[in-house]
Parts: sequence; C-alpha cells; structure tokens
Amino acid sequence: MKQTSFSPNPALVSFLGLAPLVGASSSFAAGSIAGLTMALGALTASAVGSLSRNRIPGGVAISIQMAFAAVYASICWMLIEAWSPAIAAEIGMYLPLIAVSSFVMHELGRGGTDGKGRLKMAAISATQYLSAALIVSAIREVLGAGTFTLPFPAYSVHPFLLFSQAPLPFFLLPAGSFLVLALLAVANRFLFPAQGAKEVPK
Repeated sequence: MKQTSFSPNPALVSFLGLAPLVGASSSFAAGSIAGLTMALGALTASAVGSLSRNRIPGGVAISIQMAFAAVYASICWMLIEAWSPAIAAEIGMYLPLIAVSSFVMHELGRGGTDGKGRLKMAAISATQYLSAALIVSAIREVLGAGTFTLPFPAYSVHPFLLFSQAPLPFFLLPAGSFLVLALLAVANRFLFPAQGAKEVPK
C-alpha cells in the first residue's frame, strides 16, 4: 500500500495564519496592537522552541508550545485591556487566534533551522507580521471609515477625521481585509519579482 504524508503548503499556511491578524485590523490602533502581539509571539515561539526541543522529546515539546501559546494569549489580553479597553474590545476573539497562529506558523515554517538561523527566521517573520498589520489596518481604516486612529492608552479611542464621508466602506467588512491583503500580495509580486531559477549547465 502506498503511504503518503501531509506536507503543508507554505503559502496556504501563511495565508491562513494571517487571517485572524487582518480580520482584527479594522483600525490602525487595533492593527498595530494585533501586529505587535503576533510579532512578539513569533519571537516567543522561537525562544520556547529552542529551549523545549533541546531538552524535551518532540511530542511533549509541541504540547509545551501550545501551553505557552495559551499563557501568552492570556497575558497579552490582560496587557491590552489595561492599555486600552476599547482596543481590546475591538480585537476581541481574534486575540487568542493571533497568539496561537504566531506559534503555529513559526513551528510549521521552522524547517530544519536551528540556533541563529531560527532566531533570524523569527525576527524576519515578526517584522513581516507587524508590517502587514500596519499597512492593512491603515488602508482599511482610511478608505473604509475615512478616519485614522492611533493606539493611545485610553478607555475610548478618538479617531482623527480625514474624510467627511468614507471613500470605500466595503473595506471595513471582513471580506475587505482579505481584498486589501490580496492587493498587497499582487503589488509585492510586481515590485519584488521572484528571481527565476538558474539554468543548470549541461
């Protein structure tokens, strides 16, 4: 009987992992906090993974990673709620998904890297998560609401009014977040085209 193994598609893993992040980024304030949460989660996952995999068997290490993800999500929720209850309420149920996604995506993308390579990969991932959240949230709020909100510590948010009428309210809908992400992916494709594979000399 032919045996097959499941190999996750990197593009699909990245897209699904970013889903809660872009979903929570309906305003720049929420997006920046959500992006920071996921960025720090990637760095935390790298640190926890380095410790657990060096001293603990693989099966137990995965369980420890998930336990740390749950603890990390709880700590982030308490800190964000203390910083700004309004932003915490806006992110809502996306927060635990964002925290867990940062751990899971880091683990799936880790491959065979270790030591400095793992730390470098985590730093790159953290930068990408934060950048994506900032850009997506800024576009969604400016075009979808005509406002711009900074993540100041306050009980309620006070957005700056940019347009008297929102240019494209559709971008505030959940589907709008994925449309912005898709447009950014297309722009990235044209601005930074992948280098073609080098021909192997015969």
